[in-house]
Amino acid sequence: MHYLRFNRALAQLALAELDSAHPTAGWDAARQSYEEAVRCLEPDAACPGGGIPEPSDIDSLRMAALTDLELFDDSDSVDTLRAIVLGAADDEETADEPGRLTLDVFPLELQLGDEELSSTPVRIIWYARHADDEQWAVLPGPTWSTIEVGDHLNQPFGTWGPTSGYELRADVYIGGSRQSFVAADDDVGPLSRVVSALVGVSAAVPDGWRTWPTPSEMQWHVGPDETSGLWLRRVEGAVPDDLVEPYLTAAMREWAAGTLGAFPDPVAGESPWLFGGDDVVEEWSGDAIAGATLHPFGIDAFCGGTVFEAIVGGEGVDADTAAQVYSSLVLDRAAVAMPYVDRHATVDGLAIDLPDDWDAAVGMDAVPGPELTAGSCTDGAYIDAHRYSAISPFPEALEAELAYLRDSDYVVESVDDHDVPGATDAAVIHYTWTSDSGTVYPRFELFAHAGDDDEWILNFDDYGSESTQALLDALSSVEFTAATG
Repeated sequence: MHYLRFNRALAQLALAELDSAHPTAGWDAARQSYEEAVRCLEPDAACPGGGIPEPSDIDSLRMAALTDLELFDDSDSVDTLRAIVLGAADDEETADEPGRLTLDVFPLELQLGDEELSSTPVRIIWYARHADDEQWAVLPGPTWSTIEVGDHLNQPFGTWGPTSGYELRADVYIGGSRQSFVAADDDVGPLSRVVSALVGVSAAVPDGWRTWPTPSEMQWHVGPDETSGLWLRRVEGAVPDDLVEPYLTAAMREWAAGTLGAFPDPVAGESPWLFGGDDVVEEWSGDAIAGATLHPFGIDAFCGGTVFEAIVGGEGVDADTAAQVYSSLVLDRAAVAMPYVDRHATVDGLAIDLPDDWDAAVGMDAVPGPELTAGSCTDGAYIDAHRYSAISPFPEALEAELAYLRDSDYVVESVDDHDVPGATDAAVIHYTWTSDSGTVYPRFELFAHAGDDDEWILNFDDYGSESTQALLDALSSVEFTAATG
């Protein structure tokens, strides 16, 4: 039934093309038929034969319908029908406009590059036609991945077959508007994608480049010989001791000079990029390019993270090849990162508002430890929450906790009852710790009983003595909720 609906719509469009006396009426009938055919694809559509439950089956029909529309010359009317078939007419407009787009063609991949390296949400429909053909046809391989709105720019997509001998086209829909890009067979670069599973990256490199030994398993070198090509290294647990960009620049220049023999008179790239990182540096020295980026473990780079450094250059590698290889880099295994937790953090039995721009992680059932941790590595403030089973009434449990703190060489400054939503009893303990140098560090603890037998200890530490108010604000926001486990 679905094929019949699309075929009827296609026939009505053909009749409208032939009916010069009544073109508007024929066009309206074709448009209405396409709208009905698309509506009847929905899983819950009340159409004869029902809808289609599998999204992949729906996409197959949409791609077939788009290929059929290539029988007609480009026009605003045909563009409208394309948008109807895709559902692109309902796409929201985006304020994040990309820069100049280019269609990059590799032996087994296609990529739509954006010079601004933006994350503009787009749809992309990929087409191909043989040199002897006139009609375009949708390429299902890459289109499966990009037919819905998403972050598809600056990423290579496999074509399921060689691109050599074909003319390629990319129709990109931005906020429902279509732009078309065409690349001839002559534009196919002599590059093939290679992968380093250990370093977790891949790149498109010229034919004939091979992998060479490196000093570390976390480095990768592929090139025409041992002294040129692409080098990439991955450094885990890097913690900047200065501003991030100077830190990256110094490390990158030192490695590039050691790798290439020299890296003289570096010039900053116009639009620094490497793996989409926020903290990134990129420099050219002659025909060689080097870049570095830090992917932080959490929100703040000063908490540490993974550093990636890339170099492309050496004898026989010209600037165009260096740029092509560098821009083709793809991060296949991202840096380890703390899971994002909303500022209003909730765990089983507890809710708390965290200070802005803090990193936070929710504990896992299989791992002993805090139910929740949060902190700021820039000023040393820290919060953690532990839940235990209460073994004694609250007054006795509180006295035991105070005795433990005093026995651990803390000075208890004050103990105050505290009303906490969801708690049966709670107290705030203000205590201090003095370092060997004589510095006094304030700490707060929320000690509470909640539920049937839960005993909670929430620690609020201010090692830098700069976040006391933020910690107290977080403490005052605590609520205990019904535990599910």
